[in-house]
Amino acid sequence: MNPMLGLADAMVKEGWQVHFYVPKNGQQLVEGVGAIWRSMGRDDWSTKPTARAFATETLELEVGPGIAALPFAVVPAALEALPYLLASVAELKPRFVVFDACAPWGLLVAQILKVPCVSCMSALPTSMGEREENSKKADPATLKILNVAVAQIKSTYGIDYNHNYSYQDYAPYTVICSSRCWHSGNEEFPQEQFHYWGPLISERKGFATQAGSSAVGQLLSNTNLGQAGYPLFFCSLGTVTTSATFQVFEPAVRDYYQKLCQAAALLPHVTCVFAVGEGAELTEVVDAMGMAHVVELFGEVVPSNVVVARRVDQPTVLQRANGFLTHCGQNSTTETINAGVPVIVSPFFGDQITNAMRFHELGCGLVQSFHPDLATVESFDLFAAPLDFNLVTPESLAAAMRQILEEPEFQNAMGKLKAAQDDEVGESMAEKIASLVAHVNAKAEKMKPCFSKFIRQPLRQPKLGGM
Repeated sequence: MNPMLGLADAMVKEGWQVHFYVPKNGQQLVEGVGAIWRSMGRDDWSTKPTARAFATETLELEVGPGIAALPFAVVPAALEALPYLLASVAELKPRFVVFDACAPWGLLVAQILKVPCVSCMSALPTSMGEREENSKKADPATLKILNVAVAQIKSTYGIDYNHNYSYQDYAPYTVICSSRCWHSGNEEFPQEQFHYWGPLISERKGFATQAGSSAVGQLLSNTNLGQAGYPLFFCSLGTVTTSATFQVFEPAVRDYYQKLCQAAALLPHVTCVFAVGEGAELTEVVDAMGMAHVVELFGEVVPSNVVVARRVDQPTVLQRANGFLTHCGQNSTTETINAGVPVIVSPFFGDQITNAMRFHELGCGLVQSFHPDLATVESFDLFAAPLDFNLVTPESLAAAMRQILEEPEFQNAMGKLKAAQDDEVGESMAEKIASLVAHVNAKAEKMKPCFSKFIRQPLRQPKLGGM
């Protein structure tokens, strides 16, 4: 959500009214940037459970293991969501639709309603050849669900949809939340269609205070933190690893954070902030001043130089940090480049692997991973590569953190990358939005929206005059 929130924030500041469709748990974040939150049809809507229920109950098909993977789950989830979304969006009569590249319901709504659309990609675009092969990774039962779902989309709405593209839905105007200098292989993506805007970052407003949040705020009030003699190291294995897929990675996450606590104890002069996610097992105590502190993490004592929180305002912490231990998710990748902070990379799957290797290739950091060889990891198969917990120790983590803080080549390499990206994507956000709007306006002149066909009940007209 973070890049879409950044774009919504910028659009609102340019005077646009933005209606943002996202599950209920994103409502406060959406409203925090001044956009209008819109339901996905019901409060408990979530992609994977929706996909599974729709496949079994409506399509009456057996489900295979692939339905648990988002690149495949989004297709039946889109078919389920379309009736509600079409009616709701048609009532709004939008000038154009912006959709996340891994949310095909947005693309389909725009195509069916015949309005211009823009794709916003937090991940880097996949090569055209690899994109065409995406569904070959699905098991036979999941592939059958994909085929039946797109056939129903065609028969019901008259739209051809290629389920190979389900997690890489490009549009005539596609915003890439990164830079060409970061994206190795960007030459395949023409500039007239793929617009590399750099990171889209908004203030993290609207999420509830959670365990450790107040302690992080208190810590950051120390203006010396992050300055010479007061190093700050930020550590996060990401929201995906520690929430939606926590059951898959729980042993690895537990082991890694236990070792991080032990590593931090070996570096008492370094202040650390750990963002540990929703699934982490922790113990809080309240001190004499009424401030809550996390004192145990996965059963490991939290050293006095560590502050643990379930969630933090990551861009704000990175602006103060001298080093970042990261899983290398795309949001964390763009945000650390934007802040110019050298890294220790600890990827698990997906684009985390590619991003980690790119940081290492550019000399921006060190590797501390449970994967023996990142180059051989099948990135989106969560179970393909066995993890070797012996590859990371408290001592190896402490040594890597010390290197990042003390050896200047990592900071210099990240500084060069940041400067190159800043130079490449240096247009103001207002100029970028003006380019986007010019594109959709030109498209709109050639399109005739069909809102009335999908509006279930006409909007009430306001009374003119009187009481």
